[in-house]
Amino acid sequence: MRALSLLLTVSALSALTGCAQLLAQDTSPDSRGKFKKCMAETRATPEGRMLAPRLWMEDSSDAVEKLLDPNPLTPTEREALAAFHNRAVQCRQIVLAHAKRYTAGQAPFFQDYARRADAIFYKLANGQIPVGLANRLTIESDRKLLEDLANGRGDAVSAEETERQRSLDAMITASNRLAAAQTQSGPPAPTCTWLGNALYCATPH
Repeated sequence: MRALSLLLTVSALSALTGCAQLLAQDTSPDSRGKFKKCMAETRATPEGRMLAPRLWMEDSSDAVEKLLDPNPLTPTEREALAAFHNRAVQCRQIVLAHAKRYTAGQAPFFQDYARRADAIFYKLANGQIPVGLANRLTIESDRKLLEDLANGRGDAVSAEETERQRSLDAMITASNRLAAAQTQSGPPAPTCTWLGNALYCATPH
């Protein structure tokens, strides 16, 4: 069930980052090794280094500021995201292929996760949502995968994962407080809703 991290996603990034932390414990060492190597190489690309300061990477670079980022990606960052996403999709195929072959019951959860990651990616790559919102959606999608895997297997969440989720909750709470305290300036931020694995966003008027 620890496979959540493997799909990463933010979306594109998520599609990438989300998977590393959640690689299933029963994933073969060979598949884990291939996935981790693929992800490390993807993050080390110029595109990965460019995007890491803004997108949710599920590593020590993540901070409250990433959840509050009110701006969309720049045109240059969008181009980088497209390249990053393409590489991330190749990495997640390693996990999807393993799930289909060895843990067929989990495969639909990873496929759903991939669809959500792609949905976030398209909104982000087209400049339709700000980075902070994309990062929050990535966290939501990661947690949905964790819940699906836990319900599907009946496994308890590890102490390490529980602590990671607590830290995330603390960051989200802090970002909500800061956002509420800030004076709203500029156009209103869009709000997004998941309907299945489809993402619908609207900007308040």
